[in-house]
Amino acid sequence: MSSTISAPYVHSFFCLLGENINITWSPDGNTIAVGNKEDLVTFIDTRTHKIKAEEQFNFEVNEISWNKQSNLFFLTNGQGCIHILRYSLHISELSLFLTSMCNNPKKPKNL
Repeated sequence: MSSTISAPYVHSFFCLLGENINITWSPDGNTIAVGNKEDLVTFIDTRTHKIKAEEQFNFEVNEISWNKQSNLFFLTNGQGCIHILRYSLHISELSLFLTSMCNNPKKPKNL
């Protein structure tokens, strides 16, 4: 049996600021996060197809990801740090949970 591919179907289309370089879908399926070259991360609600929040970071954002519960958001930067942020789509906010200094040659004594 042969099949044919018809024209692509576009479900949703978003015009975001800047050149997008990262994308990640939250494990609960409710949010897509998109990062651009200007270190702006945009959070899109997949149920309403609307932008819920935009966060501008004052450091180079290299990678973005979620934890399995979709309540923590991870960012890595160009200085070797991992930033872990609490995330809540209901109130559209990110708050710092933990920053790890991965490349610090002098580890703090309590680690």
